[in-house]
Amino acid sequence: MENGVVRDGLCSTESVDGGRDVWSGKDSDSADHLVVMVNGILGSATDWKFAAEQFVKMLPDKVFVHCSVKNVSTLTLDGVDVMGARLAEEVLEVIQRNPNFKKISFVAHSVGGLVARYAIGRLYRPPEIRNLEEDPSTNICDKDLVGTIGGLEAMNFITSATPHLGSRGNNQVPFLFGLTALEKTASCVIHLIFRRTGRHLFLTDNDEGKAPLLKRMIEDHDDCKFMLALRVFKRRVAYSNAGYDHIVGWRTSSIRRNVDLPKWEDVNNEKYPHIVYEEHCKACDEQPETASVEDNSLDKIEEELVTGLSRVSWEKVDVSFHSSKVRFAAHSIIQVKDESAHIEGADVIRHMIDHFLTLTNEFDWKLLHMQVASKPQQIFGTNLTPDSAAPEFTPASSIPAETVSGTPTTEPSNAQPSTTITRTAGFQLAFALGSTILRKLSMECTISSGLAKSSLPLGPSFPLIRSKSQASALSSTQSYFLKPFFKSRSFSIFPLFSRQNHPIIRSQSSNQAADNGFVLEDVPHLTNFLPDLPTYPNPLQKSQAYAIVKQTFVNPEDAVAERIVVQKGSPRGVHFRRAGPREKVYFKSEEVRACIVTCGGLCPGINTVIREIVCGLNYMYGVEDILGIEGGYRGFYSKNTMTLTPKVVNDIHKRGGTFLRTSRGGHDTQKIVDNIQDRGINQVYIIGGDGTQKGADLIYKEVEKRGLQVAVAGIPKTIDNDIAVIDKSFGFDTAVEEAQRAINAAHVEVESVENGIGIVKLMGRYSGFIAMMATLANRDVDCCLIPESPFYLEGQGGLFEFIEERLKENGHMVIVIAEGAGQEYVAQEMQANVKKDASGNRLLLDVGLWLSDKIKDHFTTIRKMSINMKYIDPTYMIRAIPSNASDNIYCTLLAQSAVHGAMAGFSGFTVGPVNSRHAYIPISRVTETQNIVKLTDRMWARLLASTNQPSFVDCNDISQGRVSGETNNVISSTKISNS
Repeated sequence: MENGVVRDGLCSTESVDGGRDVWSGKDSDSADHLVVMVNGILGSATDWKFAAEQFVKMLPDKVFVHCSVKNVSTLTLDGVDVMGARLAEEVLEVIQRNPNFKKISFVAHSVGGLVARYAIGRLYRPPEIRNLEEDPSTNICDKDLVGTIGGLEAMNFITSATPHLGSRGNNQVPFLFGLTALEKTASCVIHLIFRRTGRHLFLTDNDEGKAPLLKRMIEDHDDCKFMLALRVFKRRVAYSNAGYDHIVGWRTSSIRRNVDLPKWEDVNNEKYPHIVYEEHCKACDEQPETASVEDNSLDKIEEELVTGLSRVSWEKVDVSFHSSKVRFAAHSIIQVKDESAHIEGADVIRHMIDHFLTLTNEFDWKLLHMQVASKPQQIFGTNLTPDSAAPEFTPASSIPAETVSGTPTTEPSNAQPSTTITRTAGFQLAFALGSTILRKLSMECTISSGLAKSSLPLGPSFPLIRSKSQASALSSTQSYFLKPFFKSRSFSIFPLFSRQNHPIIRSQSSNQAADNGFVLEDVPHLTNFLPDLPTYPNPLQKSQAYAIVKQTFVNPEDAVAERIVVQKGSPRGVHFRRAGPREKVYFKSEEVRACIVTCGGLCPGINTVIREIVCGLNYMYGVEDILGIEGGYRGFYSKNTMTLTPKVVNDIHKRGGTFLRTSRGGHDTQKIVDNIQDRGINQVYIIGGDGTQKGADLIYKEVEKRGLQVAVAGIPKTIDNDIAVIDKSFGFDTAVEEAQRAINAAHVEVESVENGIGIVKLMGRYSGFIAMMATLANRDVDCCLIPESPFYLEGQGGLFEFIEERLKENGHMVIVIAEGAGQEYVAQEMQANVKKDASGNRLLLDVGLWLSDKIKDHFTTIRKMSINMKYIDPTYMIRAIPSNASDNIYCTLLAQSAVHGAMAGFSGFTVGPVNSRHAYIPISRVTETQNIVKLTDRMWARLLASTNQPSFVDCNDISQGRVSGETNNVISSTKISNS
């Protein structure tokens, strides 16, 4: 080994086999921090030459850099485990040569990150607390509770472009273009090129019937404590290329699910020009809710890897060289593999160094408590007998003072000397650890002035929550000692960059009251899977229409609350991203080719939506290439299209129906997306109900899978107003208004005869909103029957009894019934076979005719009363008319919001008003349930008070929650599918 002085006072030694050590000054003993740098596949120690010198330059006399040499060139093909074992031996040799080392860090590139993870599992040493048995009063300091790596304090574990989730499938190797056929072929032949390492990366290894190595590396084993080793590091950092790395995908290197990939924008950061996003993710021990998949499926393995690695906190730093002339070499630039060719990555190395000794991650003391309580022998490397395991800790207030202070307890006289910790020593160990942990927690907790210190309230800050299940868990979180500590994927106050100027509450606030329980249910963005999309100035900046608007563009931090009535101290609840124009767009106007399709049944206002989408695209954004897909989803693959211009659609809002024609069913995701791709369509506007929106969601997912720059926007349409989340659906106001004409006609008819009974059947397959609102708007209705409210005909309190009383009082009566009400009675009596429409919905039987016959038979046959029945069914008259003024305005807002969202790069979303503010809502959110009339709400009570009709429901049933269950059963039995 030959010593030599490098430029600028750096010293180095280089072995004959290529190994390289770098330090500052002439004395290598001046640095106590060992930094081990590990190269990637087919790499060498010289790959880290630039980074090693920069580390020593900027951290003089603090670090000693060792560039690993045991795994270079073809040796990197021997497998992750073999390389990891070699690296562990190499590190121990370096430590033995330099006994003054106290700290250790790892910096690894590509596959070297997996090798380093394996090596630290071999190097992990548990904390040694061997004098407890001899002297139980021993005071344990914090460091005694933390394991070491090769006997050294673990500091930083940094990986760059490392395939933590492997390289098999799901576009983890970008140069395979995400094509399933290519990915499957690669997994079969990769071992012929990269030998055993290739099997490990593609998760095809099967050593002695064991699970793939990468899957085993998210657990601790007898010989390798992979996760304990990761946990003892003060920092774990994953640098990843957000694009142009054709070797390692963004998701696998950043340890994220596809939905978790952040949105970023090209920011002007002079110090770190290529760092585009930073995220500090805390440890998460909760199992996420995932769709059921086969046990051996790739998606399940990938989910297990993400979940396993997320049990420790990570700092995730996303890098993009999209503006570089050599951006296609991003995999090497991020490491500065060659100083002359890859120097643009120097700011990434600088970022590593600037944050290197900053201890942002405190040790996870709460997690340590749970591990000690459940698996003390794995933490401390001792053999605890079953009855000597550490007991569950209790609040400090219930632990005797002398125990907490460490006063020794008398040991049983029959205790035998042994390497096994006895029951007494086990309890002493638990209490000693409990004392230290409680002291640590008391320092971390913020104790309010009104609470005693001994109660130790944890008072955790409320993190960003992404699901309703997490929100419910949050609201019920109590003290750590009473319930498992609530943990979620959350963000600390770490500098963040987002696709928007200021991301919506991406960080925990120090003021807990400011964002308690804030839940943002965000919508997908094209940059989730196409991170390198360029942005363009919004054409509205030059629009005359917006010239005098005070704020043309929506503030990126604006959110719309789902609930506006909350209680003091309650969580803020679910919010959605506010709709409206953004300052940046992701489509050039001249490159946009949009299409519009209408599906399902008719509804007033469809033509208005079509018109306003066309005019909005053209007038606001200058888009001229707009297609109309005729005949519903089938029109995509049956080539039924027409060109739409503002002139073509100028007066279609004055007509009912749909200008583009419609149909039910016909959804074939593959054919539809094939047609979208073949035609070069990049914006799709889909108008339809919940079944149609489910189809839109499938189209978006297929578009994402293929990596197409196609924005999919849904505009919810249902005359029944049964779309969840939004205030109301378009056409509903028109339907309620038109229903007045039918109700007025029925009232005139029955008022003109003796004992006149008029029945008006209105739309409402599963929800009775039209019937309820039409009744409230018209004061001539005596009884309203809807699907949500069970009713019965005979007996005390039944419909027949009420009709007879009302005829005696007024001499006439008007009943409004929704088409979905009483279907179970009709089906039982008529014994009709179940028939379905093209969308899979059961064809409803005519409850209006059935009820007319039942009333007529009862009063003429049983009660011997002469009655005059009038039955009016205005269903198709109502839905075929043009929309009224209110709905026309509403349709305009919907259409323009959809256009703004698509141009801003959002996709897989639907739009609608939430508490009178338009918002972008994930499609899955509006299709997961249906909006129905809640019998326990005040609106239904208002109707009952207006008509003075019986509720047909017992109060006890309401209080015990039976009504909603019966209602849901009725709806479930009626509804087959929404597809």
